[in-house]
Parts: sequence; C-alpha cells; structure tokens
Amino acid sequence: MTTETEDLTEKEQEDKVRTERLDSMEMVIDFLRNNPVIPLPRWGYVSSYNWNNDDLKAVVRAMSPCSKEVTPSFYKLAVNIGDIEFSTNFNREEVCKKKVVGTREVAEVVYEAHTEDIVEWTCPDSLLGGNDES
Repeated sequence: MTTETEDLTEKEQEDKVRTERLDSMEMVIDFLRNNPVIPLPRWGYVSSYNWNNDDLKAVVRAMSPCSKEVTPSFYKLAVNIGDIEFSTNFNREEVCKKKVVGTREVAEVVYEAHTEDIVEWTCPDSLLGGNDES
C-alpha cells in the first residue's frame, strides 16, 4: 500500500511542501494579528536557503532589483518588501569563484583553563497556567 505522498513526483512533493509552508506563514501572521499582546519577531528579515544552484539565474530575475552580498558561507540576494528584508542564500563555494589575492599571518588564540558554573534553569509552572508545586 502506498501513501499519497509516495505517489507524487519529486516536483509535486516540493510544490506540496511549498504550499504547506506558505499556508503556515499566513497562519503565523493571522496568529500575531489576533494576539497583539505577543511581541513581533525582533528582526525584520526572513531568509531562505537555495540548495539548487541551477535556479540562480531565475531567482536573480525574480528578485531584481536586489542587493548582492558575498558572506563567509553564502552568496546572498536580498530585497526589501515593506519593512522586511527577504533574502535567499546560495552556497558560496558552488556559485562564486575563489581567487587567492594574498596572504596574512593569523595569530593563534589559546584559552587558559578555567572553571565555569554548570547551571540549570527552573521556570515556574504557573507561567503556563499550572501550579508551582512539583
């Protein structure tokens, strides 16, 4: 016996996951709108990671005009939508060409042994509507 997901092609599965994720994002927006006591996410950005570098040209066209940035790990494209920055990231090693333009000395950092506390946090059950007696 096969499940509905097993009968889908890889593309259909990706489309299904995309639709479910977008629906979930809309649910988060509705949840925050309906519960103004809950703070908004602090940072004004949303990032995605594109592991299929074959789509790079199509993504650039879809996001243009956009800013481009090379980070320590990614080639990042970003666009502002309202006051939110949306970015998508590609694996820098696969998208960009590495060129050695010089060398530099790097100091070795050695940390001295020291003692540090091992801690455990106990939060009251009353925060979730329970009682504090355990």
